[in-house]
Amino acid sequence: MHPKVNTLLFCLLFLFGTHALAAKQLDWSTYEPVLEWKTTTIEALADRIATTYTTDTDRAAAIYYWIANNLTYDTGLMRRVTEQKQGRRYDKEELDRLYEDRITYAWEKRRGVCENYARLYERMAELAGVEAEMIVGNARGDYLQAGSLGIGHAWNAVKIDGRWELLDATWGAGHLNEKLRFVAEFKPQYFFPDRRALSYSHFPRDAKWQLLAEPVGEETFLDGVAVGEGFLKYDLRELSHPTYVLKAKRNQPLVITAVGENLPSQFATVNLTTRNQIESRSEIEDGRIRITIPAGQVRNMKLAVLDPRGDVILAYKIVVR
Repeated sequence: MHPKVNTLLFCLLFLFGTHALAAKQLDWSTYEPVLEWKTTTIEALADRIATTYTTDTDRAAAIYYWIANNLTYDTGLMRRVTEQKQGRRYDKEELDRLYEDRITYAWEKRRGVCENYARLYERMAELAGVEAEMIVGNARGDYLQAGSLGIGHAWNAVKIDGRWELLDATWGAGHLNEKLRFVAEFKPQYFFPDRRALSYSHFPRDAKWQLLAEPVGEETFLDGVAVGEGFLKYDLRELSHPTYVLKAKRNQPLVITAVGENLPSQFATVNLTTRNQIESRSEIEDGRIRITIPAGQVRNMKLAVLDPRGDVILAYKIVVR
């Protein structure tokens, strides 16, 4: 589970979309009935989803909606699982039992860590007639983890009309605040995010699950820019600076550009080192963002670009030369 670091009211996270555009056009109210159904087994719920929704996309979305709105991230279990994994090796029988235990725990307790979310999603999808896989690897949840592989994480892939798509029901359910307490908040942007965008935050153990023609290597992943929730919210792409370390020229303005959708009228910039907002100018035209930081404000620092709500869009380590 990623943390949501709330310093100066900024929030952090990652992702966005190719089929993402189609996912963002979904009317999520279509899936609200699933929250009212009184089913006592996973099989019964999956069967009702399969009979109510006729397309693979709708079934996959309904399961995502149900899990993201019903499961609470279990920080206590997170600590216990972390402790148990230290140097622990499992045989096949133990792994099979753990597989079922993860699903049962999530269903009965309505709680879990990322593996519970992903295992339950995989099982429900398959019962509803949608092919699914659990993906394991690492993920970075905020700019504090930039330059690292992040923490162990699990998410899913589902096959929609013969094409694999990605989703992260754990991150779609909410976030951990600065006190590592779970805050529930349904987030549709983690359903079918753009594969390239996801590669900034999620690094699967098996490179094939990046679903990219040219998979991102570990070195590229480690070098990648830190991206936040707004990165997905505005479908940002064509970044002028795609790496976390941004080399700026002394006594010259710093210009950051990107292309996006449904952009706000302005963005703010914050020096994360001093926690102070800094002067900048935002120009939004025809879906293109141009953020200019005056020469006098450019210095060695950690920089965040925020939207009007305070969500981090991008974060960089500025190195002046």
